[in-house]
Amino acid sequence: MRSNKRYIIGFLTLLLAGTIAWGQSDSLGYRIHSAYMIGAGGSITRDAYLSPLRYGGWTLNLLGEKTYPTRTPDSRWMIWTAHELDGAVMDNPANNAHFYSILYNGAATALYRLPKSDDRQAAWLQPFRFAFGGGMELGVGGIYSTRNGNNPATLKLYSNIIAQGVVGYAIPSNSFPVYLRMVSQINLLGVAYGNGFGESYYENFILSNGIAGSLHLTHPGKLTRFTTLLSADFPVRNFCTIRVGYRYSHLGSTLNSLDTRINNHTVLVGFVTELYRFRGHKAMRTGRKTSLYYHD
Repeated sequence: MRSNKRYIIGFLTLLLAGTIAWGQSDSLGYRIHSAYMIGAGGSITRDAYLSPLRYGGWTLNLLGEKTYPTRTPDSRWMIWTAHELDGAVMDNPANNAHFYSILYNGAATALYRLPKSDDRQAAWLQPFRFAFGGGMELGVGGIYSTRNGNNPATLKLYSNIIAQGVVGYAIPSNSFPVYLRMVSQINLLGVAYGNGFGESYYENFILSNGIAGSLHLTHPGKLTRFTTLLSADFPVRNFCTIRVGYRYSHLGSTLNSLDTRINNHTVLVGFVTELYRFRGHKAMRTGRKTSLYYHD
């Protein structure tokens, strides 16, 4: 069983690297759509390893994402990558103990943009853009409790195959062309670390079988990671494009009969760039300069 888990970890790692490498285009030139955001909001967390109580407080979030075409002949395939960092400070109901948490999550997915609706379909469908696909995510972090003495912290470590969907809507206005977007993703299958109740990390890593002995095969229900980002892009004259958004993230797991629930609600603001990448004189003469999101 231990060797099987190592094979699964290796497979997930290769899948993540392969998804990113697939997007390293050898084409003459292509668009790179990037966004960088910072946000703040609220967090509600329950970690049964540390406490049976729910802790609540505030959270800070850093989010960066990038989208670019793949090296396939079909220009509708694109690679979406994202890196996010969440930090939170939470109190128990009696306000006499605190949780400090930090969690990093990185993801890469291959998305297929559906063709734009033709004139024969309903007029209200014309401004919509749809993209669907799958990929990989990797999460690592932890929670520290000020109330526990012997085992004051928990380690969060997981890797999942994920499904993702993107819905965009371009408001048909030449004077104020706002672009609305929703990005949702959920895990399908993966592995996650989880130690037993009262089991110290010294016992787990040194005396037992190490981290590989505490890895569990996961699926929605055993470990559920779901995120949704609602955003609006709008131009500020000819200076820049601003993005504002709301993000909900849920991480829930039941491993070794220990429940963990982390729910974050965040409001974000940032900016968007879309650059055209050239490679040589031939690339500068290419006519492929369409936007990955704002145009078909």
